[in-house]
Amino acid sequence: MERDHWSIKLFQVKYTTQKFNRWFSRIYKLAPTFWNLWFSLGVIAATLTMVVGTVVIIMAGNKILGSISEFIFATQHSNSFSKREIIQQSSNDQVFLPMIPGVTLPMSHIGYYLFALTVCGVFHEGGHAVASFSQGVSIQSSGMFIMYLYPGAFVNIPDHPLSHLRPFNQLKIICAGVWHNLVLYAFTQVSLMGGLKLLLLVLGWKSLEGQGGVGVVHMRPNSPLAAHLPPSTVIYQLDDFPLTNNIEDWNTYLFDESGRHDLDKGFCVAKPVEYYAKECCDINDDFPFGQSSNASVSCFSEFPLTKVKYIGSLN
Repeated sequence: MERDHWSIKLFQVKYTTQKFNRWFSRIYKLAPTFWNLWFSLGVIAATLTMVVGTVVIIMAGNKILGSISEFIFATQHSNSFSKREIIQQSSNDQVFLPMIPGVTLPMSHIGYYLFALTVCGVFHEGGHAVASFSQGVSIQSSGMFIMYLYPGAFVNIPDHPLSHLRPFNQLKIICAGVWHNLVLYAFTQVSLMGGLKLLLLVLGWKSLEGQGGVGVVHMRPNSPLAAHLPPSTVIYQLDDFPLTNNIEDWNTYLFDESGRHDLDKGFCVAKPVEYYAKECCDINDDFPFGQSSNASVSCFSEFPLTKVKYIGSLN
């Protein structure tokens, strides 16, 4: 169904309008000299970004091919079982991090992610629109769309006037979107490094920089730690390992092979082991988790493939 400037199709909703044409034109007319220089800088910045991006893509391709070959080699020469471990690529081995909801992107962050995509899209297309007016080409329309769950924006620039511009002037319009995204990224970094931090401190937030520790922002309600680590709790140590450098030490201790500590750890129980009797350790094919009447009690016994030591009862 199509009506006015609304376009509604399967998995897609698009809104097109000319209301913002005059607004974009006014923005350019406020400082014509500035915008001409601004978009000239954008051509240079976008060209350098293209070169860097090409190098990064080549590096990522080489790493992906190397990972595939290592996986094939390891599969062909693997003849024994081994204990599974949590393995995470270090930042030096990972070039791109795909945003996969529920995998690399927590489901609770999807709203923030879609909002960020919307802001970046509007800022990107706004750059094209202002640049187009700066070169004497009026845009036909602009608008926004949602395809599946992906939000975006667009600007319709007539092809005929654009094709009659000099190549460098065409590049001013073409590169304006990327240039504006780079500026938005730089502004965000500066805000996080100083301006936003100062604002948060004024509003009553506390910075952990220089004091160590990692703050708990959110805890799942069904987590066993929910009653012990409410939001705003500060964790200063992991297994007696001080988190002096905040999140960096947290990631080093939990994920980096060089920083991982393999210690002989025990378990904390509320009462002596004798209290739980021995039924939890009566493990057989019919009762793989023991025969204790207390379902909260677990028992660990030796497993041939992983060579886990017998530890005893756990509450």
